[in-house]
Amino acid sequence: MSSRWSYAMICSSNMNRSMEAHKQMALAGMRTRSFGTGTKVRLPGLREDRPMVYGFGMSYQDIHGDLCKNNETHFRNNGLLNMLERNMKIKRAPERWQEQEHHFDVLITFEERVFDNVVTDLHNRSAQGFNPIIVINRETKDRHEESVIAARDVVKLCCQIERAEDMFSDIENIMQAFEKEAGY
Repeated sequence: MSSRWSYAMICSSNMNRSMEAHKQMALAGMRTRSFGTGTKVRLPGLREDRPMVYGFGMSYQDIHGDLCKNNETHFRNNGLLNMLERNMKIKRAPERWQEQEHHFDVLITFEERVFDNVVTDLHNRSAQGFNPIIVINRETKDRHEESVIAARDVVKLCCQIERAEDMFSDIENIMQAFEKEAGY
């Protein structure tokens, strides 16, 4: 399927939820990019109270290397290295939503706080031709299994959006039908 619309998948750090959705959307033939809204990329560290913190733009490969240097066994066992290996196949580095200037037709967030950050950012930007944008939140816990399920849901939803005659007029009905089908 080739998409009529452009999509952005957005979570906090552009590591798990947005990247799994990016992967599955791309496999479905959708024009998709992914982003995070945080100030830094934060990953679980060796201790719960000490996250591993990186800047947006640092490559997934370099983050992977740093985690391996710190404790490869720990980060392999908790799934972070596998996640980064998936991400390296999709794009070079995490990107921050607030630093990009591309227009997207549909924005999908995976957390209410991220949704609020995106909406605030859109309000603070100068209008770019007054193109309408649809922003949808699909609340998702930041765990691999949850991100896979959410990404499948997002692909189904976006396929319904693609089939709509007029996405902007039909979005309310699309969302109601989708929520009913998905059991939300």
